[in-house]
Amino acid sequence: LSVYFFSMWSSAGFTGGLAPSMFAAAPASVLPSIFGAPATYAGPASYAFPSTYGPWPVSLPQPLMAPTDTLASHVYSGFTTPFGLPQTADVTEEECGSGKKVILRHSSGAQVAVYLHGAHVAEWVTKDGKRPMYTSPQAIIAEGKAIRGGVPVCWPQFADMGRLGQHGIMRTQTNFVVDSSYVLDGAASVVLRSQSDEATKSKWPFDYDFLYIVTLTETNLVCSIKVTNTGSEAFPFTTALHTYFTVSDINKCSITGLKGLEYYDKVKGSILCKMPEDEEHFRIDQEVDRIYLKAKGPMKIHDDETGTTTTITHSGFTDAVVWNPWIDKAAALGDLPDEDYTKFLCIESASIGGIDEASHPCLEAGGVWEANMILTCQ
Repeated sequence: LSVYFFSMWSSAGFTGGLAPSMFAAAPASVLPSIFGAPATYAGPASYAFPSTYGPWPVSLPQPLMAPTDTLASHVYSGFTTPFGLPQTADVTEEECGSGKKVILRHSSGAQVAVYLHGAHVAEWVTKDGKRPMYTSPQAIIAEGKAIRGGVPVCWPQFADMGRLGQHGIMRTQTNFVVDSSYVLDGAASVVLRSQSDEATKSKWPFDYDFLYIVTLTETNLVCSIKVTNTGSEAFPFTTALHTYFTVSDINKCSITGLKGLEYYDKVKGSILCKMPEDEEHFRIDQEVDRIYLKAKGPMKIHDDETGTTTTITHSGFTDAVVWNPWIDKAAALGDLPDEDYTKFLCIESASIGGIDEASHPCLEAGGVWEANMILTCQ
């Protein structure tokens, strides 16, 4: 058992915000600038030793902040590793005009904003100032509405593959609370929790405990899911982290990591197809909506114009989805500018299995399902 000595003090943190054009001036229901000034340290942490949340690669330790259902400002920073190397990271919980959010900051300059509305990662800035995630300037937070961009959490249903509305209940869920947050070895993490209640069971009749863990390091963003079936009967599910990645121009980028994979082409009526074994770089020149089966990864987005490579790896997820609405469908989306289909590409870590329900994952009563997505951008 390693013992760490933490010193805690206030941190000036990152004071910059998103580019002014990121969110247009609009009514309060439209997302404002995500990153504000960090709060200051609000008091000593409460220590407890609950069970770890898992899964690989981040085995979460006891929180440095006691679990809470309310948002208060807590910043923990400036601790020293056992090797004497100073590392800083902080977790700031804030309440803003368009919803409660948690901001994770790293001393390298990396940061990420997570809204409690749908446990939605809305923006990620790397240590060198890259913004690998696209969020629509017309994105809206409203009851029953998913934020357009970032990382919508699709669970317990992907798309229309079930009896629920599009993409299930989690991406618009309003009962998420901050279960815990902490820093360790220069990484900042927050654990958000949603549990079944009367409102969720009016839409989906099963009992669950859903943990969503977001971890920021100097080089990575990790999004992890841990679901426990707390009911007395098994339930089938499909899921995806519907991540919107920024590209300079959809016509000037390619995807690797998909060659030879079978996929369902939803644009063509969900027919089963196969990627050519010799197609190393897949380029998009029309609407695409594909479920790639047994996509072990890693998958990479190569931006020819900027030279940026974004890498998506995952564990626990079995499949991947690639989506871009292209011209006509983008024009039909009220929370997306008509031409912005050229500015993003969705690659989604997913577990779907197939088109028919019999092929979908199933979680037995008392069972636990875990998965994570790890992102890097260079």
